[in-house]
Amino acid sequence: MEQRDYLLRQIQQMMQTLVGLIRRLTGLKDEENEEECRQVTDTMLKEQLNTSLEEILQIPVSDIVDFIVKRKGIHISNTDLFAEVLVLNASAEDDPMVKKELLIRGLELLEWSDKTSGIFSVDRHEKIIHIKAILKETNKS
Repeated sequence: MEQRDYLLRQIQQMMQTLVGLIRRLTGLKDEENEEECRQVTDTMLKEQLNTSLEEILQIPVSDIVDFIVKRKGIHISNTDLFAEVLVLNASAEDDPMVKKELLIRGLELLEWSDKTSGIFSVDRHEKIIHIKAILKETNKS
């Protein structure tokens, strides 16, 4: 029973951290946005998961779910939030290649979550459609 309570507290703490990060990222000023977003995200990733955006960008897209869920311990219920963090960083990114890679990884996490969660989410589907539209525009450029 104690172990279950501990795990629930850990999941709640990670969710609060991700929600706090998302709120902070969405509240950043437009100028210096890219650097500030990356800094805030890297700080959170280092503190909570002992990783960085750079390391996440080095992971093959096909391995991103395994890396985030199994090796870094993000609970399945938090993958949508983590994907949103990647998408927010992509929206602040100036480098088109980095932006695309962040969007692809975010999309992969959302699609995996959609397949495995067993719960239909309109919000998740809207995010998937939005990311696909951005990627389609990026490929046209």
